[in-house]
Amino acid sequence: MQTAHNRVSMLTNHLTGGLVAHCTATPASSSPSTTPTTTSAAANDMSFTSTYIRRIMFGCGMLHRLPSCLSSVANTLASSTASTTTASSAQQGGRACGNESNSTNTGMTRPLRPFVVCDGGLVKTKLFTNLKNILDSANIPFVVFDKVVPDPTTESIVACSEAFKASGCECFVAFGGGSSLDTAKVAAVYCNTPNVPISTLKVPYQNNIPGAPVICIPTTAGTGAEATKYAVITDTQTDEKMLLAGDALIPQAAIVDPVLTVSLSPAMTATTGLDSYCHSLEAFVSRKANPHSDLFARQGMARTAKWIIRAFREPTNIEARKQMMLGATEGGIAFSNSSVALIHGMARPLGAHFHITHGLSIAMLMPICTARSLSGNPARYAEAARLSGAATPDITDDVRAGQMLVSFLCSLNQQMRVPSPQEYGIPLSKWQNLIPLMVDQAIASGSPANNPLLLSKEEMVAIYTYCYSTKDISF
Repeated sequence: MQTAHNRVSMLTNHLTGGLVAHCTATPASSSPSTTPTTTSAAANDMSFTSTYIRRIMFGCGMLHRLPSCLSSVANTLASSTASTTTASSAQQGGRACGNESNSTNTGMTRPLRPFVVCDGGLVKTKLFTNLKNILDSANIPFVVFDKVVPDPTTESIVACSEAFKASGCECFVAFGGGSSLDTAKVAAVYCNTPNVPISTLKVPYQNNIPGAPVICIPTTAGTGAEATKYAVITDTQTDEKMLLAGDALIPQAAIVDPVLTVSLSPAMTATTGLDSYCHSLEAFVSRKANPHSDLFARQGMARTAKWIIRAFREPTNIEARKQMMLGATEGGIAFSNSSVALIHGMARPLGAHFHITHGLSIAMLMPICTARSLSGNPARYAEAARLSGAATPDITDDVRAGQMLVSFLCSLNQQMRVPSPQEYGIPLSKWQNLIPLMVDQAIASGSPANNPLLLSKEEMVAIYTYCYSTKDISF
């Protein structure tokens, strides 16, 4: 009889075969060149690798499809088991516990037992009650881990991983915002390497050895983590917000239900929405941008820019919620196949040192970082401005269009009452003292190296100094 450990191992081994599609074309120019300082890689290189989540279930009321999603994942396992029993029995992938067969006496595949990961606040809401009732009605036993913390830490990942291994469950169901999704994604991978510091798994290391399957159910329209190969974890020893990457972090499936975001506060709608927009923007201007990621980045930018203010002002507008949720997923796919850049690199330390939510950190820095980067690729920023409605098609001057994009970003922050770090309550002395460390941590994350314009440490210091109390940018 197969153990749950072997069943999950066989499934996760099977998943590595379908996540990557490689496409290569002849570069536009074969002449030698040095590393560019102001040009996106997309401008002169048509080679790229695309990674994708296997299953996205999108639509209002889609949460009710969770039991069928769990069965679909189980069916993938059963199919993989039937074809690779001998080879996969020796694999050491996921570490789910238990020892029962995944097939019933009638030969039908039962749904996998889920380990639900969420925070202590969400577990007290109607959203969680609905999820619980759906699983109970389908007679699917589950275990809840409700100790997710904002800006997940290395300690919380270890706790989640240990709880999962002791639970007898076979897959993770991440339910909540980006913190819950990242916690489940990293805990699933960490089950494979429990005796090493999580800090050893940060970039440039690539986490490509899959753990137990993860199903993500986002309740915010921002992180796009349900469709990415990335996660961000804070090292409790160093206060560094670490970026983790790799195909093993791509969820097996996502249930994207816009109804789950209707209860979001205006402030959370604003900051998660701006994070979503930033994913598409940075994926589009990144040195790693490519024709494939551009498809999702263009759609994500246009969609989010059009609907974010309406979602902010009309929380129960289901069409606005639907569009924002779709834009968030598009943005996640875009940057997972390209990259984020300077804004995200500089924003992560704000969360680690000042416990500012990720979306708010992004919002605080996006206008000034964008303004400083315009000269790196004026054409790309100009197209972003037109896609976002910041510049009309008749504005043919790329420099002017880029400046209009920055003004648009400042306007969004003003309309949605995004505070500066000073207004947020951060003491000036603490801010100034931490700037050198924040710059070092931003650079270490690797994200600023993807920016269309590469900045020096001194220029990044200037950005942190400027944005502390200033929200308006003039050209």
